[in-house]
Amino acid sequence: MTEGANKNRAYHVLGVGGLVIQEGRVLMVKHNYGHLKGCWLLPGGHVDVGENLDAAVEREVLEETNITATAQGVVAVRSLILPDSRVETYVVFLMHFISGTVAPRPGEIAAADFFTREEVLNNPVATPLAKAIIGEVLDGSHRLLHLRPEFPQNSPNYRLYL
Repeated sequence: MTEGANKNRAYHVLGVGGLVIQEGRVLMVKHNYGHLKGCWLLPGGHVDVGENLDAAVEREVLEETNITATAQGVVAVRSLILPDSRVETYVVFLMHFISGTVAPRPGEIAAADFFTREEVLNNPVATPLAKAIIGEVLDGSHRLLHLRPEFPQNSPNYRLYL
């Protein structure tokens, strides 16, 4: 910690997830590691140093599934205080499918595929968070926060979603 830093400030971990929809079906991955091993969830991961959220989710979806998709806007934000007091923030983007054939990343991802809303909601090993996001977004009742590229005009590294 640097001199004069506030010791009460949280240490943040930032992650992203991608809600990729193609022909009414949602892209999901089954993890092959960690506390979510064997569970179906949205593709995603951690944001790298110097990476914007939209670039991170596009990279993670491609790495985990071989699907190219572009971030359209924010659909959900989840905050969780971890046992070691770090704060994990997870930002979920609605994504536009561009191209690719589903191919799970060996080692990290056990499986990947597209599912209907009903298949996800009835899947006993789909995470509750994925079910909540998919259920609400696909029923059409959710408001999307869109990227507003005109704010501010002097920095390509600035992102505002309204």
